[in-house]
Amino acid sequence: MQAQASCGLLTANIEAVGYEDARKTVEVESQQGVVGVSLKKKKMHGGLRVLVKDEDTEKPIEGVELLLKSGARTLMRLGTTDSTGAVLEEKVPGGTYYVEAIPPKQMPYGIERSFEFDIGAAEFSVSGPKTIEVTMIKLRESKKIL
Repeated sequence: MQAQASCGLLTANIEAVGYEDARKTVEVESQQGVVGVSLKKKKMHGGLRVLVKDEDTEKPIEGVELLLKSGARTLMRLGTTDSTGAVLEEKVPGGTYYVEAIPPKQMPYGIERSFEFDIGAAEFSVSGPKTIEVTMIKLRESKKIL
């Protein structure tokens, strides 16, 4: 915090991580007192790119629904993978998450999930989205023994 006092006025410039900068000027009447300053939280969102691929071939898989989860809670539907096996979400709030990948019923895959990851200060900058991969494992057919 920077403070400059002159002619009975006090001006404070406040910069706090995670909050919008604030400036407050008050008339100083005594050497004691309290000045309240309200700070607004910055909207902190980061980008997330999810790539879904086949475990054996490493080829991208189109048509997989992706959910952003934290613990047992689903926070948002990220979308369905395109022909490159990707989904891009540009407004993911800061936090710790994992992605659940749900293939269509006609695909030979089970539901998979990514490792946990964080969206934080690095993703709030202009460095680009965080990239997460989800590997889909083909279901094995059970053999009948007669």
